[in-house]
Amino acid sequence: NWDIDASSDLQISSDFFRNRTHDQFTMRNPGFTPFVQNLNEEISEYKTTMGFNVNAIFTQRLQHDTKWELQAYYDFFDRQTTLYEFVDNRFNLDFTMTHEFEKHEFSWGLGYRADFT
Repeated sequence: NWDIDASSDLQISSDFFRNRTHDQFTMRNPGFTPFVQNLNEEISEYKTTMGFNVNAIFTQRLQHDTKWELQAYYDFFDRQTTLYEFVDNRFNLDFTMTHEFEKHEFSWGLGYRADFT
């Protein structure tokens, strides 16, 4: 968290992960497929899952009762298994304006999301 000046602030956070999984199962012939004789197959494989994300929030206070905030978020996730592969690649951008009135707050905003899957 960085205080850029008396009225603005920047927060940046992120994380990264990577792990390895062991997929082990047996594919069996369900008995009603006469054209497939030997479907009993043992499968044992090691696969990798990984991902990371980055989040940045810039806040600017305009007056003692009004502020705006811009948040950018990027997320990547890749999971591979024996049966499927899942990749999620996403970017979000949010703008929020907040007005404070005595004991109440009124907020409005805009958002954008892009999925690159």
